Amino acid sequence: MLWQNPQPSLETRTNYKWRTKARRQTVLFLFVAHAHPKKTANPKMDLPDFSLW
Repeated sequence: MLWQNPQPSLETRTNYKWRTKARRQTVLFLFVAHAHPKKTANPKMDLPDFSLW
C-alpha cells in the first residue's frame, strides 16, 4: 500500500504522478470524444482539441 510507506522513493512518486496524469488524459480524451460525436456538421469538431493539453 502506498500510504504505509511514509517516504516513497522519488522514482515511485514520479511513476505514480505520470500514471495519474496519463489516466486523467485518457479519461478526458474519452469524454471529449464522446461529447462530440460524428454527427456534427463541422468535421473538425469530430476530433478532440489536443492543443488544450
